[in-house]
Amino acid sequence: MMALVIFMGFSANAKAQASVSVGKQITQESGIVDGGKYILQSQASGTPYITDSGTYYSVPNKANTATTACVYYFYKNDDGMWKIKNQNTGKYWGVPEYNSFLEPAGVYEAGAWSLNMSGGIAFPRAKAANGTTVLSIDRSSQKLVGWTTKSSNYSAQTMKIYEVVTDISTEALPELENKTVVVSSTPDKDVELGKWYTMFDRGTSPDAHGYLFEKVDEHKLYNTATAPSGTAVAAAKYLVRFLDAGNGQYYVQNGFGNYFGAFEHQSVVTVVAKASEPVIIGKIAGYDAHFYFQTGSTGVVMDANDIHAGDATVVGWGTTVPTSINGNNDWALYPVTLEELAPEIALFDGDVTVTRGYQTTGRGNTDALLLRMEVAPSQTLQQVTFRFTLDEATRNNISSLYIYETKETEFIANIPETPVGTTDDVAATTSVTVENLSAGLHRFWLCATIKEDANLGDILKANLTTIDYTSTADASYDATSIGNPNRQGMKVFDQQMFVFKPTTDNCRYYRIPAMILDKDGNIVVAIDKRYNSNSDLGNHKIDVVSMRSEDGGRTWQDYAMVAKGDGSTAAYYGYGDAALARAVNGDLVCIMASGSKTWGYGMVTAGLARSTDDGKTWTLVKNLLDSPAFFDENNADGSLSVSNIFTSSGKGLTTTDGVIMFTTNCKNSLGTVCYILYSTDNGSHWRLSNAVAYTGTDESKLEQLNDGSLLLSVRQSGNRGWNKATYTKNNDGTVTFNWGSQYRQSDIWGNACNADLLYYTRKSETEPDIMLHSFINTSGRESLQLSMSLNAGSNWKGIYNIQPNGSCYSTMITLPNGNVAILFEDESYSAGNGYAINFVTVTREQILDWFVKAGGELPTSIDGLTPDPSPKGEGSIYDLTGRRISVPSATSVRSVFPKGVYVINGKKVIMK
Repeated sequence: MMALVIFMGFSANAKAQASVSVGKQITQESGIVDGGKYILQSQASGTPYITDSGTYYSVPNKANTATTACVYYFYKNDDGMWKIKNQNTGKYWGVPEYNSFLEPAGVYEAGAWSLNMSGGIAFPRAKAANGTTVLSIDRSSQKLVGWTTKSSNYSAQTMKIYEVVTDISTEALPELENKTVVVSSTPDKDVELGKWYTMFDRGTSPDAHGYLFEKVDEHKLYNTATAPSGTAVAAAKYLVRFLDAGNGQYYVQNGFGNYFGAFEHQSVVTVVAKASEPVIIGKIAGYDAHFYFQTGSTGVVMDANDIHAGDATVVGWGTTVPTSINGNNDWALYPVTLEELAPEIALFDGDVTVTRGYQTTGRGNTDALLLRMEVAPSQTLQQVTFRFTLDEATRNNISSLYIYETKETEFIANIPETPVGTTDDVAATTSVTVENLSAGLHRFWLCATIKEDANLGDILKANLTTIDYTSTADASYDATSIGNPNRQGMKVFDQQMFVFKPTTDNCRYYRIPAMILDKDGNIVVAIDKRYNSNSDLGNHKIDVVSMRSEDGGRTWQDYAMVAKGDGSTAAYYGYGDAALARAVNGDLVCIMASGSKTWGYGMVTAGLARSTDDGKTWTLVKNLLDSPAFFDENNADGSLSVSNIFTSSGKGLTTTDGVIMFTTNCKNSLGTVCYILYSTDNGSHWRLSNAVAYTGTDESKLEQLNDGSLLLSVRQSGNRGWNKATYTKNNDGTVTFNWGSQYRQSDIWGNACNADLLYYTRKSETEPDIMLHSFINTSGRESLQLSMSLNAGSNWKGIYNIQPNGSCYSTMITLPNGNVAILFEDESYSAGNGYAINFVTVTREQILDWFVKAGGELPTSIDGLTPDPSPKGEGSIYDLTGRRISVPSATSVRSVFPKGVYVINGKKVIMK
């Protein structure tokens, strides 16, 4: 029998950014060395370090850790301007464009930046692409954007520049390679020079303490309940040894080759690159194996905070030498033995990484991605068996598991025809075997087939626990600690499909979903085709394309071109941010931003496309605002009165009396205001209203209330903006709007992001009154939420989270079967290519269930129930996901179950 060697794996990502230490601040431009490396810290709220993500520059709303992605080389041009190059990506700060994300660029496309330093603060500026306008930086949606220059003390446009301390190690010492650690269970009585130890804090009050380690991204000391094990490289952060510093003192070196720094009172202990701080190590009250640590320069003693629910800091605390044991300053030294790794070990720390898969799936879906796994063996393997654990919800909802292998990093658009391993044995512990792996990197994708009757709302997830393999002998890699990042999974929807996928059809980036039903109830969607740049219109050429589905979103027809930019003419350069509406004659109308300028920098054009065949083909009016079909009510001659105009994307409104309405953002002497762009003749002629709907506006949505009035929902940061209006359709084809006072509402709160508003059902004898709102309910662009109003938008209640992670713009429609389709930008799984455009549906039964749970009263209800016997002699009660929740007696069940919709003997019943 072959011996089975167990190998413990710890590193979740060997390619993660290396942490760096921040040095002294550069306070004058003369202190910047041509070709030198520096860390840039935004002075916006949170003072984060500016991080190159690869496609944009991240500026989060809170402090972050400096890594190599925050380090920039400064190269001086002949004119004294600077090129700024990121160490990690090799890309330069590009040329800024107003209100557009600053993009990393090649050397020939790099911006020429002045620093304008004053009082130690830099105020970077560069010329825009037009060669004359000088722009600064700013923060929007936690990213760097180009912006007009403001006063030099405007914090979001300024940054501090720091030197980089490059000599602190993040790599384990070479002597630890190909070794495993064995930790003794008995602490040493005395300190032995040069011997490897792990240090354990003996404090027990109020909570247990643990093992000291260096937190590599901070270069600070912490303690944790997790004991070191596995390879010495993985355990390097725990390992310490003592070197002679003379005079009975010691230098304390860890497994990275770093040294303990000076202990400062009430400060976290840091590590330094060089042996510079001698430490006194003494026995507490003469007890063997109970040691205190005290730095000679400060006299401060090392202490440890309580672990509580997670890791805790190691700090300096006071100068009094302890006289009693088992306190927070009492340290045990457990000897560590290094043993050679067995030759059959082919997977080491960093050779296995696991990334979460999709966050949504649908009933009956195949190739539903649970996990992405990268495996890089150091030698050829004859057989590899991936072992997983599946929780009950996952086992109940999937019929098979299988693994694909690809060379590409983008799986959504490149699913192979045949998996390399598969199993139908869906159990609590299951395995999939792959044959013959060569040495080097392999990308694997664990997928599942979802059952047709999967429970709606269940979260499906797999945990990689072990990789068994055969090289020169059998061996195993323990992946438990990295087997499911963030312990997340896929939520089951009635339907789910990625309609537009990154890197397909010669396009890397898709954005800005719009969706509507044609006159026959078929779905038509439109999208920005942004090609190789994710930035907004005005920075590059964008086209708008559409797709149709005639089976409720299960399959989709080929693209139709809605509007194609010419890439050269100012007004027709590109088109984007489409919004759709259907005229009463059945024509589809698509309004779009257009041209070569950004919204914030002089956009004064808009495209209009019409389809008379349900979105199969489109006819384009290149610039509606400069055509005879347009009239601006703010000017007597009807010419465009505003300096900037942007039509809100997503969905327009067709009122009950046939008026087509789209909302706009406009700039004029009143500020940034919302005017309604409307048509009363099926989109043949258009007028820009002179009634201000909202001041300080952003992208917005309209709905018509039951009394015929209008409700406006406006994108804002924090509490969402609102207004209401009555309107009159006049005989001369004009519309008179009477807007009320705008207001903000905390029920809908989150990131400044486009969202959607949908009147699902209107109160009648057979229908309840339900309005739905999709929106991002965090400060960042993640967590797409669905909220419901039972009183025509006066109040809102959160009812369902569609997507817990990266997500953005969304739009909704009601399908002919009563289900609601949601089309949204999904960044929860991405290979650096931006958003996939995700289509999901929630069922009418789910919505009615949420309505009842929110306190709504359906038109029909019951007070109690005596169920008829089922074929098995029992009346079973199920919820709408299909779970059997009870076998009731013949008594009333009103007091037993919470409010909601249930299935009893095959019939849907409302409990109130």
